[in-house]
Amino acid sequence: GLALFKVIVGPGILFLPAGVKRAGLAAALLTSLVVAGVSAWCMLLVLDTAAYLRRQGRAVRDFGDIGAAAFGPRGRVAVDVAVVTSQLGFCTAYCVFVAENVQAVLFEAHGGFAGAPGDGPQCGLEGLLGDERLVYFIILVLIPVLIPVTWIRQLRFFWLTNLVASALVMSSLLFLMLGFGLQLGSGRGRPLSELQMFDPVGALVYLGTASYAFEGLGVLLPIEQVMAEPERFPTVLLRTMGFACLLQVVFACMAYVLYGEATRSIITVSLSSGGFLGDGPAGRCRGRPVVVGDVAAARPGAQRGS
Repeated sequence: GLALFKVIVGPGILFLPAGVKRAGLAAALLTSLVVAGVSAWCMLLVLDTAAYLRRQGRAVRDFGDIGAAAFGPRGRVAVDVAVVTSQLGFCTAYCVFVAENVQAVLFEAHGGFAGAPGDGPQCGLEGLLGDERLVYFIILVLIPVLIPVTWIRQLRFFWLTNLVASALVMSSLLFLMLGFGLQLGSGRGRPLSELQMFDPVGALVYLGTASYAFEGLGVLLPIEQVMAEPERFPTVLLRTMGFACLLQVVFACMAYVLYGEATRSIITVSLSSGGFLGDGPAGRCRGRPVVVGDVAAARPGAQRGS
């Protein structure tokens, strides 16, 4: 359950408050419940399909095996392409997350503000380090570092990094939610009249954000294969998804009520507004940059040991 929870509740949760701002509180709540329910249902379908194929004597080690059983070699290729494409999108979001936070820390440490031109004071750094396009160069540095690590095909090699990541995710979320709660309790939240309840266009955008935040399908089969009692996995899955949905909705709504229209695309960039979280980079609570074990486990044949 902890491994699945860590996969679902990762950096994606930091994008949700901005999605709530666009969609509105009511629309975001409804969309989150629907997406979480559909995601859990799809995961159960995958587990049921894998169990059925195993009863028929087929070896099911990854999603490609399921695609091959259903549609032959073309089915395997189609499924593998879909898995790789989805993981490419998630890794892109991770790189943006890391780059924007690093840039924000650098800018605010030197008297500036990470945002669009005119949003705040200019950074005191000169040259590339003070350029708003620095975020793109940070991403270019990250990519060659991350790619070789994703070639490791065994999830067991990442037990230590995943353990550290789980601790960072949970401690960061608890810290942030405690800070949000204290600030809201002191009356710093926005009045209800200033908060958006429903925006049809924003709700469609939030649908994609929520789908990303609740994604955990890529590591479903690898986690099942290393469980001591895989028959209990459906129950563990439903409980984990329920708790993750509650946590993400509460977190996103608290952040939006606190920051209102000042909610940024990644909520950690909004933390310099004050409170016990602090002004500037010292108060910035950062989540994990990326758990490469998630990507490695989702690759076709990740558990084959070759």
